Formats: sequence, C-alpha cells, structure tokens
Amino acid sequence: MTVDQYQRPVLLSLDGHGFYVLRYTAVPEPDKARINFELVDPETAGGASVEVLADPKLIQELNKFNSSSVTGRVFLVWVDSTKGEVAWQVRKASENETG
Repeated sequence: MTVDQYQRPVLLSLDGHGFYVLRYTAVPEPDKARINFELVDPETAGGASVEVLADPKLIQELNKFNSSSVTGRVFLVWVDSTKGEVAWQVRKASENETG
C-alpha cells in the first residue's frame, strides 16, 4: 500500500535512524507477517528498504491507519535489528513532524 505522507505519515526508525515510509507490502506467515517497507532518508533523499517479521497486528493497524480519513496523526514504527524487535504507535502529529 502506498503511504500519503501529507495526510497520514508513516515514519520508521531502523536502529535509531529515521526514515519516511513510501510503500509497504506484507506476506502472512504462520504466526507472523513478513513486511517489506520501501523507505526514503529525509536527510539524504536516498532510498532504502527493510524487511521485518512482526506481529500480524502491525499490518492490520497500518492498513487501518492508512485507509482512515483521520488526519493530524503519525504512525511510528521502531525496528531494532540486533534484538529482532518491532514496536509501533500512533501519535498526534506536531508541526515539526509533518512539516
């Protein structure tokens, strides 16, 4: 699914480095979801991608957030590749986060 960064931004922190999510796709696995995120680095405008295994609830909540009509919120995803952990949260957007 393609993300609308102006209406409902999705931000991803990969080992402490922040990215904007352009698109994501998911493939269900027995008790996880394999999620591929296409990213852009806001500092360099360079592209990147990351694939994570996460709780299927993450993709459900991402899809719900991305297809909602609510604005003024940001979906944040944290990936710690050394620990294999993925966490997420929806927060109220501030002027600094959305430009």
